[in-house]
Amino acid sequence: MLKNPLKINKVLIIGSSGFIGSRLIKKIKASDKNKLMVLLHKNFNFAYFEDFDVIVSSLTNVNLEHFKRFKPDVIFHLGRLKGNGNFGRLVAAYKGKYANNRMIKYLSKNDLNPRVFYFSGTLVYGNQCSEIADEKSIISPTSFSKEYHLAETPWYEESLRSSANISMLRLPWVVGKGSWFYHHYIKIALEHGFVPLYSNGKNWMSLIDVHDCCSLVLHLSNHSKIFKTINLYNPNLIVRQNEFVEIISEVLNTPVKKVSLRNKIFRDNAFNEAMRFSLKVKSIYTDLYNNYNFKINDLETLVRQNINKDNEKRRI
Repeated sequence: MLKNPLKINKVLIIGSSGFIGSRLIKKIKASDKNKLMVLLHKNFNFAYFEDFDVIVSSLTNVNLEHFKRFKPDVIFHLGRLKGNGNFGRLVAAYKGKYANNRMIKYLSKNDLNPRVFYFSGTLVYGNQCSEIADEKSIISPTSFSKEYHLAETPWYEESLRSSANISMLRLPWVVGKGSWFYHHYIKIALEHGFVPLYSNGKNWMSLIDVHDCCSLVLHLSNHSKIFKTINLYNPNLIVRQNEFVEIISEVLNTPVKKVSLRNKIFRDNAFNEAMRFSLKVKSIYTDLYNNYNFKINDLETLVRQNINKDNEKRRI
């Protein structure tokens, strides 16, 4: 069991209006012990954030003097610049790398040493078929991570320093309303009358409910042990895609239809690679998972609780 819980008072969330960030902020907001500063860019309801210290800016142009004024104890970094296509993602990644280097240098220059949790993904391990990947596995980015991984390298390299207070969080497929789960499975089923099964469906998917994901992150942040890199996942939700799709089909009472994925020369194949991506996520930090209780541990409950039957996106 992890010991020596940290006392968190000031929390800075970068990317707080996104899919995971918006859920994370709700869980932090539930406690009146914390003060929050949020960095927002677009697509947010300002009224929801009126009780917080709000910065409205892009990641690349944010006035970092706000960080010095606030002096955060913890930073949850979910911010990522997006781009379309290989070239667009590459440009966004270089801009993100610049922004992250700028942030790291500013924190160091001003003697700010918050605990930083940087949100990454397990796509960095590459397609492993039926193999297991833990924190010691070799990095071999695939799909969207081929370009986006570049943006996170400043934090990763900084985390390798012995005195660094940084944790790289590698997330699996995070399931929730408004996520890839909705757009690539549920929306298609509701609009076209079939649940898509991408390729042969034999690829392994490591899943976690978005609320369990946020709770696990906060569990980590409340303890003094620093995990330089840690895989976040639910050991009970590692399934093949065809099992996942069959449950969606049963819940929606909608047939399954196989959708072929063909790579095209000189075209962006990131989506195809993502939907073929196969990986069983594990962690070397067994004590953490042996002593943690997930709220959703079975596939049917995961699907039922996250299906939005009204075809309506509920975003903050």
